[in-house]
Amino acid sequence: MDKKKIFIVVFFLAAMAAAGVGLKMYQADSEPVYEKMDYLHVLFQGEEISALYDDGQKLWVGLKGGLRTIHRETGEPLEVIDDSITLIYASEIGESFDGLIWCGHNDGVSAYTKSGEKVLTFSAPQIPEGRVNAVLPVEDGVWIGCMTGAAFLTKEGGQWQVERVLGTTNGLTEECVSIIRKNGDELWFGMYLCQNEGGLCILKGDEWTYLTMDDGLAHRYVNSLVFLDEDTCLAGVGHTLYGGLNLLKRTPEGWKVTRTWSSAEGLPGNKVRFLFCTRDGRMIITTEMDGMVICERPPDEGAEAITGLYLVQGNGLADNEVKCIAESDACLWLGCKTGLTRMDKT
Repeated sequence: MDKKKIFIVVFFLAAMAAAGVGLKMYQADSEPVYEKMDYLHVLFQGEEISALYDDGQKLWVGLKGGLRTIHRETGEPLEVIDDSITLIYASEIGESFDGLIWCGHNDGVSAYTKSGEKVLTFSAPQIPEGRVNAVLPVEDGVWIGCMTGAAFLTKEGGQWQVERVLGTTNGLTEECVSIIRKNGDELWFGMYLCQNEGGLCILKGDEWTYLTMDDGLAHRYVNSLVFLDEDTCLAGVGHTLYGGLNLLKRTPEGWKVTRTWSSAEGLPGNKVRFLFCTRDGRMIITTEMDGMVICERPPDEGAEAITGLYLVQGNGLADNEVKCIAESDACLWLGCKTGLTRMDKT
């Protein structure tokens, strides 16, 4: 090899080495530095939190290791209610009209007295098979959403029983129901793990209407719903890197998607994991991988971008994925993928 070629090779290798060093220095220098917030405190570090419910006396916490209660303000452990059940991903805990606490889990749904006694469990084949993702107590019973359908439980003659089962043969577009919400005389069912259109199935009386990506939803997987009033709904949708926040409005022609926000318009991430309205009117929008934002008020059609206080694990959250939220008098409880965060009200 002549001297000119040797020089070119040596120069090229040196340039590549310098570029590599420069890249490492840039990466090191550009790593974000987060401010630790002294109002964030982590409990159950490393444990997956899938459901929360404040009954006014204590906080019920659904974990991978079962169901337990803690002090609703301090987080002091109270009781292990049931370590025979498992909660993963997302589920819900709610209270029925007779004062029972209902908890969805991997093997069905169980009900407990406020003192912690388990009084009944529904599982397949009584209800659709698979994990119970959604629990919605209503005036006359409890709706549950499962991996393979939905069911309505009601109390007759002092005994709880399954009154109705829904699936793809009688109204739902998909098997997996991730969320159920009541809006006036409507029941909204959010679909997940969809093979087809997914989206929203809305039942009013005996009539079904549907909203899909063809109607403007940012994704066919629906994760969270919040009604701002009977004519306005926010829907958090998405999966992994895709999705967004949709604003839906009731019109004379039915429900319409009127606005969509993504990470380009201020969302921390595209998959919206959970939506929560605080008692003082703020809106919390959480994501699967990118933390959360607390907005001063829910976004409306005029909001060009989502703005607010952004929080991530670096600020003191137990994890960037916040899956459920409960509010007590002194704090907000944030159920995360790897721990429970107490956020003191400031």
